Amino acid sequence: MHQQHGAQRLIALTRNSTPNGDNVHERVPWRQPHAADAVDMPESYRLHPSSLESSDMKIRPGSQPTPQPPVVDGLAFILAWSYDRLDQDAVLKKLRSSINKLIESGVCERAYFGKSRYRENLNILLGGGSKALVQIGAVDSVRQKGGIRIECNPAKFADGDAQQIHHVMRGLIGRHEYNELMRRPLLNVVHFAVDIYHAALTRMLVRYDNAQRMSMMAKRVGKGGFIEGYNFGSVRSDYETTAYNKQQELVHAAILAIAQSGSSGFNDDPLTGR
Repeated sequence: MHQQHGAQRLIALTRNSTPNGDNVHERVPWRQPHAADAVDMPESYRLHPSSLESSDMKIRPGSQPTPQPPVVDGLAFILAWSYDRLDQDAVLKKLRSSINKLIESGVCERAYFGKSRYRENLNILLGGGSKALVQIGAVDSVRQKGGIRIECNPAKFADGDAQQIHHVMRGLIGRHEYNELMRRPLLNVVHFAVDIYHAALTRMLVRYDNAQRMSMMAKRVGKGGFIEGYNFGSVRSDYETTAYNKQQELVHAAILAIAQSGSSGFNDDPLTGR
């Protein structure tokens, strides 16, 4: 995604199940904003310029907050792959051999968690540079509604990444069985995101409707007194909305990359990259 100065991100996180076990999600409606609109979204997600700004603080031409089309930057679904305890142990024993071969060939890597509700956790290394987390063998497949969970970031997909996930999964559990399971996947988590360029949370008043259903649970302020983000919802809510400064995230990612590589890259040879 093209980066511009002052980009803010508004994310709607949805994790909800209906009483009958079917997961549901909501989409953020989208239309081209009018020139006078700071952001054209449902009122509960809207950022409004603060009326407390002084009259001499005018928006420069070309710097008006501009929302981009929404994207899905987080998705997890569950497949109803289920066996009783003894049968699952036997099936997993066969799967582990295939998983080890995928790891040795560089197609996948192990994923480690302090505590996981699945017996096998691995990442599929996608051609576009992102990863797809695959968790197999639910500890309680009945309560967890399925024995396989797949998590990915569609916003980072490159051509062929989705097909690569399908190819690996068909090789693991069988082409016919995987195709049948994919006919009825159960949505587990979905993240909707809207990037808003030329926006500054410190110069905006964020408000929302339906306070009885969605309240502010966090407001992050930096050392300089600048607002870094808001969280709406509740700690244990199935729905959560977050507005934050994406530039902060990019800076943090750059610092983390430098720490991991041990070099900023500024002194690298332009021909060899060393």
